[in-house]
Amino acid sequence: MGELAVAYTGVYAVGITAEGIQLYNDLPLLGDKIEYLFGNATGTLHSIQRSLSMEAALNRIGLFDDPEGRMEVYKALYRAYSLLGNVEANAEGQNVVESMVWGPYGYMGMKSFWEGGKLITAWFFEH
Repeated sequence: MGELAVAYTGVYAVGITAEGIQLYNDLPLLGDKIEYLFGNATGTLHSIQRSLSMEAALNRIGLFDDPEGRMEVYKALYRAYSLLGNVEANAEGQNVVESMVWGPYGYMGMKSFWEGGKLITAWFFEH
């Protein structure tokens, strides 16, 4: 059975599952990128518009800016992070991971860009 709840403490995450409690200590550095993906960007008009398009894409698959939606996006980013050892860096020195994000209404592709364990950006695409 999957996770029932996860609490992020900044250094560790504690997952409570039907099987018991799990401690995760190798977490990606997401910064405030989750805000960008849920339409909460600030700054240039282009950044705000792009952020809103990311939110609309998440909404289409049933993921909204609430604890459940955020958890699914966190899990998708963690899965992408776990694949970093299997991809080579691009010309800018970033590792680019193509993965999937699932919601109750469907799924879509996600491309995430990483420098080490730090998320630089991510975007969604139809798969």
